Order: sequence, then C-alpha cells, then structure tokens
Amino acid sequence: MNNSDEELIASRVLHVMRRLLHLGAAILFTVHRLLFTAFILFTFHFSLFTTLALAAEPPELLPILHPDTANLEPAAAQIIVAAQDTFAWQQEELDGPMLGNAYGRLGMVYQAWQFQELARATYWNARRLDPDDYRWPYYLAVYYEEAGEFDSAINHYRKSLKLKSDYANSWLRLAEVSLEAAAVDDAEQAYLEALNLDQEMAAAIAGLGTVAMRREQ
Repeated sequence: MNNSDEELIASRVLHVMRRLLHLGAAILFTVHRLLFTAFILFTFHFSLFTTLALAAEPPELLPILHPDTANLEPAAAQIIVAAQDTFAWQQEELDGPMLGNAYGRLGMVYQAWQFQELARATYWNARRLDPDDYRWPYYLAVYYEEAGEFDSAINHYRKSLKLKSDYANSWLRLAEVSLEAAAVDDAEQAYLEALNLDQEMAAAIAGLGTVAMRREQ
C-alpha cells in the first residue's frame, strides 16, 4: 500500500469520525430537548395539580357558637333565633361566596345586639369564603374600631377600600380611626377622599376642622 492509498484511507476514516461526532452531537441535542420538554410538562402538571388540590380544599373557618338570649327582650331573642335557623339551613345548602354572604348576614345580626366576638368570627368566615366583597373587611374594621384596636381597624378599612374605593363612609371611618391613632396626616387625606365622593358630608367637613385644631395644639 503506497502513501497515497494510506492518505485516502486516513481521510475517509477522519471523514467518518467527523460524521459520527456530528451525529452524536445531534443525538445529544435532541435528547436534551426531550428531557427539557419533559421537565416543563412535569412542572406544569404538578403546578396544576397543586392548584386544583388547594382550590378543592375548603378554607379553614372559625367555629360559631350561639349566644345566650335568655337575658334579651323576647322580640330581640326571636330575631336572633330566626337568624340562626336561617343560617343553619344555608350552611347545609350553600358554599363559597354564597355561604360567605350567609355568615356575614348572621354577623350583622350579632353585631346589632352587641354579641361582638360572635360577630367578629362570622365576619372572619365571610371574608374567607367571599374575599371579593368589601363589606366583610369593613365590618371587621368596625369591630376592631369599637374594641379600641385602631391599627387593626385601619388595616381592615384599607382592605375594604381596595375592594370598593368609592364608598365614602369607609373613607370617613378610616379618617376617624386614624385620628384616634394620632395619624393626623392620614386622617386628613381620608377626610378629603370622603369629601371628594360626597361634597356635603358634614362629618368629613367637621373632621377637617378637628385636623386643623390638632395641628395647632
């Protein structure tokens, strides 16, 4: 075998090796893409499964005890018992936001007759079941304000306003509780927001006067 034959064989061997290397690289690239696609699909389905599992799991709710109506006037006791009876069947038949609304309405009855802790628990459950309704953080804020827990009241009024920013009374109550918490600047801004929605709101006009006096002290 002369030198030219050896060079030809070597060239062909080198050519075959190059083709094998290119083919191996292509195979590795394809395998990499398949593995990456499988990973993406697995991640998507796992995330979807987790989301559906969490969505199917009902939110944790606070237990609701019935108040003692023995010391109430008969008419008041009758109203409360009727509200409890209505809620009892709603609790069996409803779920989600509709059940949240049922909890909230029961809470209104409890709060009207000064069963404040029971009202707080029902509003909490209403908020859990119906998070898009501004009323439940609003009534929770009223509870915290009446209990003297001003920071919690401010927090819940603001949550309510995120859901319904055009409710003037929420701005008014936020202003008043901000004054109680000595947040004068926040109170002034909230009074102005209330007046922007209702220019004849006497309580907001008077509140701005109070803000001015506080600043002079």
